[in-house]
Order: sequence, then structure tokens, then C-alpha cells
Amino acid sequence: MTIRSQFNNVDEDLDTLLKSDSYRKPKEKLKNLNKTRSAKSNLSYLKVLTAILIIIISALIAGWAVLTAGNKIPILVVAKTVQQGSQILPQDLTTAMVSASSNVSDISSSNESEVIGKYASTELIPGQMLASGEVTQNAPLASGSTVVGIPLKLGQEPINGLQVGDHVMIVFTPQPGSTPAITNSGIVPAGTSTSNGAGVQNISGLMNQISPGSVIDPDSTVVSESLPNPNTNSNFADEVSVNVPVNMGPIISLAASADQISLDLLPN
Repeated sequence: MTIRSQFNNVDEDLDTLLKSDSYRKPKEKLKNLNKTRSAKSNLSYLKVLTAILIIIISALIAGWAVLTAGNKIPILVVAKTVQQGSQILPQDLTTAMVSASSNVSDISSSNESEVIGKYASTELIPGQMLASGEVTQNAPLASGSTVVGIPLKLGQEPINGLQVGDHVMIVFTPQPGSTPAITNSGIVPAGTSTSNGAGVQNISGLMNQISPGSVIDPDSTVVSESLPNPNTNSNFADEVSVNVPVNMGPIISLAASADQISLDLLPN
């Protein structure tokens, strides 16, 4: 056998080997292994990307929540029922936090001092946010009524005093031995003599039943209350304003100016 023929045989054997399964299968296995590794690598990448996106979205949500909480403001909220026309007192109000984008008519808690002492233009219900349109500078009056101021000494009101919203009975209480400001025939201005009827102002139908101890108005509402100015050397312990029928206003005013009015507290 010649050397050339030997080389030819080697080439044939090599070609046979390359085409054989013993050579081709490991190579295919290697390719399949590389494909599997590549798929697993892609899956891991997707998992990492998903985790990063979740973290970013969570951070954005948390940031939005913080910003939203930071934009809340304190406003005034009704704590106790306040009847229409009644004066608003500190204990009638509380505060609550709301979004800054809430109704612009809601009153901020920083303006509480401007609300205290004013009057409810409508009935205020516990829990409602107080709006500027529900507060008025002056006590609203129902048709046929008027507000009368009454200074009171000790003994002319309950020991614990009165407060806005209280219902009271107005009683005519001249001191024994004093000249009543009101008589059965009319009104006697304080300090005038009644021996000859001088100064008597007749009010038809109103005075017939009024005498010391009589009830002038069986149910009036206190709309404001304040202590007298200590610098005025006043002998009075309290000053209140009450809502009364308009036809009784002059009678009660005159009796009050003569210090002949007492107020008895009624159940609300």
C-alpha cells in the first residue's frame, strides 16, 4: 500500500467520524445547553427588571401619599349642635384635617377667634365642616321678634349663670317697697310717681295680668351672654340678651332698666 493510499484512508476515516453520531450528538448537546443557559439568563433578566419596576412604582406611590398628607390643612368642624340664631362658643367647635383642595368656603382653624361670638345663620350639626356662609355677625331674628338686653344681679339668674342657647322664663320681680316699673294699668317709668297717674303709658291688653311675681314671657332664648366690664364699677353680675316677642320688647326693656327682671332657667 502506498503512502498516498494511506492518506486517503485516513481522510475517509476522519470524514466518517465527523458524520458519525458519536461526534455529532455531543456537539448538539452543547448547542442545546447553550440555548438553555441563554433562556435562563433572559428569564433572570426579566425577573430583575420586574423587581426594579415594582420598587420604582412603590416609591412613587409612597411619595404621592406623603405629598398628599402634607397638603392637608386644619379646618373648623362643629362639635355640638348650635341652633339657628345662637351665638357660637369655643366648646361648639373642634378641628379636623382635610385636603387642601377641599371646599374653599370651609373656615380654617386659624380663623377660630373670628368665628367665636358670632351667630349661626342656620342650624349647625355635629361633624359638619363650618363654612363662611353659615356664620353671621348679627343674630338673625325671626319675624315678630326682637332682642332685649338685660343686666342681672346676683339672685336674678341661676347661681351657675346662663349661657347662649338657654331657654329662660322672664319674671317681673320688683323689690319689696319699690315702685313697680309695670302696673296693671300700664308702664310706669322708673322714678316717677303713680299717685296721680303721671307718666303712665297705657299698653292695651298687655298689662292686665302683670304684677310682682308675674311671668312676662314664658319661654325666651338667650342669644348672647357676657360679664360686665370690671372697669365700669357695675353692680351687675351678668349681662344677657334674649329673643322675645316684639310686642313685649318695650315692657321687658323698661322693667330691666329698673332692675326688676329675673330669669329662670327652663329645660332645653
